[in-house]
Amino acid sequence: MGLSNFFSSLFGKAKQTAESASENISEFADNAMDKATEVVADVKEKVEEVTETASAKLEEMGVPEQVSQFVDTAKDKLAEATDWAEEKATVAKEKIADVVESVEAKVEELKGDKEDATSKATDWAEEKTEVVKEKIAGIEENVEAKLEDLKDDTTSEEK
Repeated sequence: MGLSNFFSSLFGKAKQTAESASENISEFADNAMDKATEVVADVKEKVEEVTETASAKLEEMGVPEQVSQFVDTAKDKLAEATDWAEEKATVAKEKIADVVESVEAKVEELKGDKEDATSKATDWAEEKTEVVKEKIAGIEENVEAKLEDLKDDTTSEEK
């Protein structure tokens, strides 16, 4: 029974550690995605503000059409960069979800290994216990036979 408890305790701790790691990875992924989304939104907002301010100043100054085209190109590039950043954040979240899934699968595998190891350990312990019992029974028989011999010798000497 003690051996079974030992293995249950040992593998239970491994399971708890794996589950904790899975939760931590999941929280990390969510936090990273949230922060990436916030940063992209902030950058986009700031660039739009700067672009609007620059456009207004350029119009005030009567800058030629080429500068206006440059500003439009910058806006387009910003939109592309924002889309790219959002796409990469989504891919990163999917990859982290794959890692979480892999950790969860490993936890389930460890649960199966724990049950198998516990079963093997229990079988081994029962087998060894049976062998020890048989040896003890043999020793008891030998001791009883020796005691009988001693009694017989003592009885024979008294006569």
